[in-house]
Amino acid sequence: MKRILAILAIPFIVTACGSESESQPELETTGFTRSLSLSGDYIASFNMTDVRNASADITVTIIEADGDAPIDTDVTITPLMQMVGGMNHDTPMSSRSGSLDENNQFKTKAYFLMPSGAELGEWSFKVAFDGEEDTFSVDVDMMMSDREVLLGSSDKISSMGNEVGRPYLLYNETRHVTDSMNSFTVYIAARETMMKHTALVDGITLVGEAEMDMSSSMGMSLTSSSMMAMSDYDLMVSSVLVEICAAECDTESNWITASAVADKAGQYKATGLSLAGDETDEVNVRLTVNSEQKMKGDSTEYATFYFSDEASASGSTMHSM
Repeated sequence: MKRILAILAIPFIVTACGSESESQPELETTGFTRSLSLSGDYIASFNMTDVRNASADITVTIIEADGDAPIDTDVTITPLMQMVGGMNHDTPMSSRSGSLDENNQFKTKAYFLMPSGAELGEWSFKVAFDGEEDTFSVDVDMMMSDREVLLGSSDKISSMGNEVGRPYLLYNETRHVTDSMNSFTVYIAARETMMKHTALVDGITLVGEAEMDMSSSMGMSLTSSSMMAMSDYDLMVSSVLVEICAAECDTESNWITASAVADKAGQYKATGLSLAGDETDEVNVRLTVNSEQKMKGDSTEYATFYFSDEASASGSTMHSM
């Protein structure tokens, strides 16, 4: 895949109140960084790496202005796409909230559904911590082909008043090729509603879309009281089968069952795929949930990931919406 950049649309802002002093700690950041508008009690930043294959690593760093460790409060990150046509949706993330680690950081990853732009819409992130929050826009430049979609058949959700097959979003998490081994890891998220995409794992229950009441359809703001859960669309996930093939995929024995990656919800890894590690690689992924195989809109039975010269040249580890 070609190199894809995500550029923060808001300039760097110094937000700590009061005068600066040499005793104040400094945040170590790389990539595209925005200083967060929290109170003068904190110095905080949001850092997002370049977007590659529709995903980007995110690090929020928060420290107390006096240099002490932050209080025991979780960080919450909420993504939002406000489309030009008026529809809003979020995007899959490896984690939306959690505590700061020993380095005063919270790390997560965003898997983007679509790019932003004047004809498309605007992405933003809201970061909340200790009763305060900051919301800012980001520009995301990506190709729709960087992520794959497989659809349910009897597994449906309600979307805009219509029944549709539940979308499963697949991303090329990592292709790893060395002299001794090679592997491919795919990240999979399921759509529950347009505002909720969940990493696919055994044992969870996926809901369907929720309907707006009449007041919201007339243009009034949507609140929890104006939503009715559509329990008919709930899906209790009892089994997930991910199969990956990189060559002669018409032969069933060439499909390798991927294993769930420990402590990485939604990630499934297959090894021994005979990958070359260059642009000639082509990786197919099949997905079966509760014995129902998911398919593309054209009835193709698997998603396919391709690789560009640049991705191949960047090394043995690569990432892919």
